[in-house]
Amino acid sequence: MLSQKLKDIVDSTWFSLVVILSILFAGVIVGFETYPSIVEKYDGLLSLSNNIIIGIFVVEIAIRIGAEGQKPMRYFQDPWNTFDFFIVLLCVTPFGGISAVILRLVRVLRLLRVIKALPRLQILVGSLLKSFPSMGYVSVFLVILTYIYACIGVFIFRENDPAHFSTLGDAMINLFHLITLEDWTDMMHIAIDGCDEYFAVGSEMCITPHAFGWTGAAYYMSFIMIGSMLVLNLFIGVILTSMEEAHRESELQIMLENDSNPDSNVEELTRLRKELQAARSALDSIGAIARQLEAQIPEQKRSQE
Repeated sequence: MLSQKLKDIVDSTWFSLVVILSILFAGVIVGFETYPSIVEKYDGLLSLSNNIIIGIFVVEIAIRIGAEGQKPMRYFQDPWNTFDFFIVLLCVTPFGGISAVILRLVRVLRLLRVIKALPRLQILVGSLLKSFPSMGYVSVFLVILTYIYACIGVFIFRENDPAHFSTLGDAMINLFHLITLEDWTDMMHIAIDGCDEYFAVGSEMCITPHAFGWTGAAYYMSFIMIGSMLVLNLFIGVILTSMEEAHRESELQIMLENDSNPDSNVEELTRLRKELQAARSALDSIGAIARQLEAQIPEQKRSQE
């Protein structure tokens, strides 16, 4: 049957290897196209290579759809298959006058097809997508925290550090900069020592210097501890939880697919029958030994009498 042969091709190792190598080769070609000198010199070869890769992708999708037999729409039940189909469709769609730019962007998107080719990578991306709602709540908490600290910073440090706390918007942007742990000690020492004692703020902006000492240190260190350390761990925790859930769903999906596979069911029944026959043979042997022992007991009693 043709669909079964196509399914065997899809399930084969060499087929997956060809697809992965084609995707990687497509990525290499996209990299070459970023160099104008290479494009000018090897434009014909690059165009031919792109056409070959697109042809491979089209054949791959045709084989996968044909492997579904009389129900080709089952191919689109998998979101990753739909994503692949959409990417390949963009590759073969003409874009008119602006095709030069859009076509290059589409060629970059072909690299995303490696997600479908690597199941483990699918689990990783799926876990990231599942973590977005929870990450949204963590982000809201981070925005609220930054807003509170920005208001406090404007009220306290505006006169001493107008470069970072002149307005609420500037304060929030600079506090978000602090979360990346980039040059946060410079801003802290402006508050601790005063802008006149620290070179980070020019003399033209340092009009009313004031050294806040440990108050400035407590402000910055508490924000770094909460905004960077705590929130970062919350993001990591959310992602790890989502990854664990994605792994469980993947294992459950594999179990369901095995249950729906007639061949696997036949193999499982055959194995169970063999184990049952072995158990029956063992019980028969035990029963025979027990009967022999029962027959020997009366004879021993008579010999003793």
